[in-house]
Amino acid sequence: MHRVYRFVWVWLLLLGSVMAGENFIVLSYGSQDAMMEQRTQYEEYMQTHAALKAKAEIKNLENTYMLQVGPFERNDALALSYMQLKELFPHAVIIEKKQPIVTPKALTKPTEKKVYVEKKVFVEKVDDTLWIALFGLAIVGILFMFLSSDQIKRLKAEHEKIKSKHKKLEQKQHEVLSSMGENIHTIAKETMSHTSIIAEKIKETPLYEEMEKVMYNENELLDVTEDLIKFLRLKSKKVVIQNEVFNFNHVLNEVAGLLNHAHKQNDMELVFDIDKEVPRFMLADSLHMGQILSNLLEYMMQNTHNKEMKLEVTTQSSLKEGQQVHFKLMTALHIDDIETLFDSYYDEGSRRYVGLGLFVANELTHLMDGTLKVIESEEGHHHFLLTLPIEEKNREKRKYRLPDKGLVGKKILIVDKSENAAQAAEKLFAYFRADVTVLTAQHFGENMPNFALYDIVALNDTLFNFKILEALKKVKKEQALKIISLDNLFSSDNVVPNDAIDISLVKPLTQEYVFDTLIELYDNKKEKVKTPLVVKDVPEKEISKLRIHRDNFIDAPNINLESFRTFKGAHVLIVEDNIINQKVVLSVLGKSEMKLSVANNGEEAVAFMHDNVGKVDFIFMDINMPVMDGYRASELIRNDNRYDDVAIVALTALVSEHEIDKMFDSGMNGYLPKPVRIEKLYAALDLFLSSSKKVGTSIVIPQADKLMKLDGLNIVEGLSNMKDNDIFYKEVLKEFMDAYAQSDDLFEKLVNEQRYIQVKMLCLDMKGLTSTIGAKEMHVIINEIHQHIIYKKPELLHSYISRYKAEFGKLSKSIQTYLAS
Repeated sequence: MHRVYRFVWVWLLLLGSVMAGENFIVLSYGSQDAMMEQRTQYEEYMQTHAALKAKAEIKNLENTYMLQVGPFERNDALALSYMQLKELFPHAVIIEKKQPIVTPKALTKPTEKKVYVEKKVFVEKVDDTLWIALFGLAIVGILFMFLSSDQIKRLKAEHEKIKSKHKKLEQKQHEVLSSMGENIHTIAKETMSHTSIIAEKIKETPLYEEMEKVMYNENELLDVTEDLIKFLRLKSKKVVIQNEVFNFNHVLNEVAGLLNHAHKQNDMELVFDIDKEVPRFMLADSLHMGQILSNLLEYMMQNTHNKEMKLEVTTQSSLKEGQQVHFKLMTALHIDDIETLFDSYYDEGSRRYVGLGLFVANELTHLMDGTLKVIESEEGHHHFLLTLPIEEKNREKRKYRLPDKGLVGKKILIVDKSENAAQAAEKLFAYFRADVTVLTAQHFGENMPNFALYDIVALNDTLFNFKILEALKKVKKEQALKIISLDNLFSSDNVVPNDAIDISLVKPLTQEYVFDTLIELYDNKKEKVKTPLVVKDVPEKEISKLRIHRDNFIDAPNINLESFRTFKGAHVLIVEDNIINQKVVLSVLGKSEMKLSVANNGEEAVAFMHDNVGKVDFIFMDINMPVMDGYRASELIRNDNRYDDVAIVALTALVSEHEIDKMFDSGMNGYLPKPVRIEKLYAALDLFLSSSKKVGTSIVIPQADKLMKLDGLNIVEGLSNMKDNDIFYKEVLKEFMDAYAQSDDLFEKLVNEQRYIQVKMLCLDMKGLTSTIGAKEMHVIINEIHQHIIYKKPELLHSYISRYKAEFGKLSKSIQTYLAS
């Protein structure tokens, strides 16, 4: 009988311990100082591995200390963490801690004193009950063993699955970094090949076809170089979040404009669905917010067959989270592998970096303390959900106030082919208390409405046929009917203007866009200057007078960096908040011997002009900037007649008729669409800074034998990777040194501490970068180190410490010498 009790007791303890256990990973054990150091090592490792979220704790077990991580609630998280940590901590083990179990009171041992004549009956009854309980516990035990075994199998399967994905991800990371230099080198070779053809034939013919090939490769190279600088700035932690007040509408306009440049003549419909509570002015990082949205929308455009994308913008406030802006980006998108979506890799077939934009978007989101998720809709499509913290800077009940009460309550008819676009427009016009009627394109085609019932008729540009136009003109003669054409952002260049149309709105619409439209529709005082000035007909004596150039600048032929020496001595102010864009313009103008100054926003530009009266000859003015945008800055500069002879040319991504009107209303003299091409940059400067000292232009091919030879740094190869752009090459070298100046000491420390995962990460970074800048010898050493790690020979790494230090020392000295040249 006692053995029966003990057997039941053991099963209850086993079952209780299983049900009450918690999973932990013990990383190491030893002295307290050793565990403190290893905990720091773990915390550093966490920063580069988003999947590791559990905190490490040091536990004292008598005279020994133990470093443990956990608890882990999910098996997949346990498997992933254990797999990753096993490489860094080879002695790591999984343990299960048990909660205290309360002794069951019902199983008290009986005494001999309680034996009666009726013992036989009593024992039979008790034995029956116990055997039933024992049988039940045995079934539970067997079931538990089965489930436990099944759980272990699933855990192992999950481990192998995650390990496989990890290897694929590692391979992709290796490819994206190690092939970066090779890709740039390949593009540069093609460019040099075409340039050689021009060099041979330039005296005989302009060779426009070859020139186009050169320009194509140059633009492609510039994109790769810009990505390289972004990567280096992230690695050196130089990307700083700057929260400043900005106009949210300008960010959306910039995003739309950049997409328009990359996807012209596309049938895609982009819709901005903006909630009325979204503030006009926000406190956040406008530059990085725009970059994140641009990268996400760019990915969606490239990976969907749907012809519509929708960006839904709302805000939310809570005591815990504060105020946040939510972006929901929707289209018919299907993502196969969400876990590796934000990891980039290089595709050999297309010679393109895949996922680099999403990688940057994800990194910037984390830097801004936001979240970026992939969610699934009821239809099975995947959408992006971006959340960023903000502060509202205009607390007024209504963020937009029309200047005239007569503009409120207009009766508006909206007809669009896109139902989402029509509903978004309805919401924006309704904000201004308009009485809005929305009809589908099909209903409109079948039953023409009575236009006389409305003050404003807004139709999709494709709906203006002869019959509709005649009906609208008839009503327009009888009453003050205003007609709006709703044009698609990606195909608006094909729109044929018509005298009956009062204004063309390029979708997607924003609150400020609609606000400006209502004012402009009923502003009879405004007269627009439509005729561009022909520069050739301007007498020399009038060159100093201020001019207006409304049209797009025509590309100047045969332009290279040396061509800008024509404007030697002129003082140019560059007003731009994007550091990389600043570098692009500075790199183009760097050899011109012009005086170049930079302001990071409109407020700085106005202050600079005040401090340098009569010293600035030309201003490149960005539109979308925090603190003070380009419109306001231009207005303030134009209000001071001391700057009447200073030309202001806008740098803008969106060049719709509406935006162009706002530029010239604020006092600007011309505009250049982003991204800026050097041919248009030259044309703008030539228009406003032309003089009799102009020199001839020609294509100059740098001679390799004239370049300095430095130990460990192949200048010729590095320059060829940057399309022989010396200033851009120097910028890359500066960023490289900022990110990896201490890499030799770091390598020694990692090897001595046996932190081989970090050594591998350092190699993956350095392989592509050393190849790109022309550091051949350093590239060979890095490649050998990486091979030893791959083939599990870490004991050989100690012999590379001195070699790494010696070669990197030579490379650093050569880079500093070249930068000082």
